[in-house]
Amino acid sequence: MREDSDQVMAAARMALARQREGGRRARRYHGGRNHLRRQSPGRIIWIVLGVMLAAMIAGVVLTGLLLVAALVFAGVMLAGILRPSRKNATRPAPPTADGLARSALPALADQTRDWLDANAKLLPAPALPLAARLDARLDILTPVLAAMPQDHPAAKPLQTLLGEHLPDLVRAYAEVPPALRHEPHLGVTPDARLEAGLAHIADELDHALSELAAGPLDRLAVQERFLEYRYGEGPKTPDPKPD
Repeated sequence: MREDSDQVMAAARMALARQREGGRRARRYHGGRNHLRRQSPGRIIWIVLGVMLAAMIAGVVLTGLLLVAALVFAGVMLAGILRPSRKNATRPAPPTADGLARSALPALADQTRDWLDANAKLLPAPALPLAARLDARLDILTPVLAAMPQDHPAAKPLQTLLGEHLPDLVRAYAEVPPALRHEPHLGVTPDARLEAGLAHIADELDHALSELAAGPLDRLAVQERFLEYRYGEGPKTPDPKPD
């Protein structure tokens, strides 16, 4: 029974990882899929230079200028194909909990997503949908925080929620021995407490997004009502004609 539970947890984590990899972040690292993409930048350069050198030698031996041009072109194309692997090889490390607490406001949502991705392995399977819900809210919040001034009334509460309360919750759960996470403590299991805490954080993000969107939504409604009054099919007051 315990083995079946472990298999379900592993499958859920893999599904969430595949969703994140293929969806919102095309920049995610996909190591191990291709041998050439795992080569170091220096080795790739030597491969390209070797192809081009072989092209020139073959061209001299066979005295075929067309063959030289074709092989050199092939070397250039190979360099263009292998060049993205240098970018993938320099994937930055995810932030730590302390680094998340010091994160600047414009980068807070994106940093929190990176931290959540890196720590998803600590979460039990039932908590993964809540992590995905948080991920979606953070995706919406990213451009909002990027444009938010530091003295905005919502800035400090959001920094505390994401930079302190979220990592503190996951850290406290991770410190519980795995064998005791399914055992009730004060009437509630640690797994259930983690899920409830993540749900509270997701609800607070929903509330914050609603509050931040209230002003623009009200302005849009006022503008639409004005246009309806001014240009709609209802009675309109004609503009006065000049004398």
